[in-house]
Amino acid sequence: MLIGYLRGKLSYRVKYALKRYRRKLFNVVAQSGSLDYSGMLDVLTDRLGIKTGDTLMVHSSFGSLNAEFTPAELIDLLIALVGPEGNLLMPYYPQYNPEEMLEKKIVFSFNDMHSSMGVLTNVFAQRRDVVISPHPIKAVAVWGRDKEYLTQQHSASVTPFDKSSPYYKASELGNAKAIGIGIERMTFFHACEDLYLPGIIGSLYLEKPYVGVVKDRDNRYFCVKTFVHDPDVMRKRETPCNFIKRTGCPNYKFFKVNNAVFYSVDLKVVEEHLKQIFWGSPACNHGGGF
Repeated sequence: MLIGYLRGKLSYRVKYALKRYRRKLFNVVAQSGSLDYSGMLDVLTDRLGIKTGDTLMVHSSFGSLNAEFTPAELIDLLIALVGPEGNLLMPYYPQYNPEEMLEKKIVFSFNDMHSSMGVLTNVFAQRRDVVISPHPIKAVAVWGRDKEYLTQQHSASVTPFDKSSPYYKASELGNAKAIGIGIERMTFFHACEDLYLPGIIGSLYLEKPYVGVVKDRDNRYFCVKTFVHDPDVMRKRETPCNFIKRTGCPNYKFFKVNNAVFYSVDLKVVEEHLKQIFWGSPACNHGGGF
């Protein structure tokens, strides 16, 4: 109870710093071995099943891997595996509390502001062949054949994960998967909420919309109307990965290598699984439950 209260009072940057410190401490205490390049290749191909033409929504905690390779080498490996017909997406959230950022009218400048989503995402977003979607709080960095299609309408997303967003659009492409590299996190879950859960404004999202400002790499400005997840509600909910595992989502692969966690799941399988739950269960009309 006290921990939950303190989390709500800490600034976003303090919480981010504490999380990084805790992860480093965990690695020192619990890590039983390192992961080399050939081991990472085996994880991606043989265990996660990544192949040419895949569209991958990548969530990562590079520091959890105890890797013998660099973030840039891992990105190059992912690109080589999906090939020119594939796509890589990585969430690119600013290092601010979303509500605070929008209240203070802080501009999300892609040239000046790093992402809170880890070193892999930041190295990835610096590539000149990567496009970042124009959204002030839930941007996505994208490489691949369909990067323009995936990113160009995100400024029209009034809820950040709706049908105009890269999160949902990725699921409409062939062979689309969510994967976790060193972490269990799934942003596509929120796209299913935005699409299939009734009454999300005032339950999952704060009732007041905001207008945020994005400044892209070419110094173009975008004013974007967006709703913001209610932090008190989201903090109390079960994590997306835990929820879909507990409810028996098929196709979910999970394993550990040297205490680092990995997962993969097909986006369309997740969508169909959550659609049936969200539309079929009274508990999911946001009286609570997960």
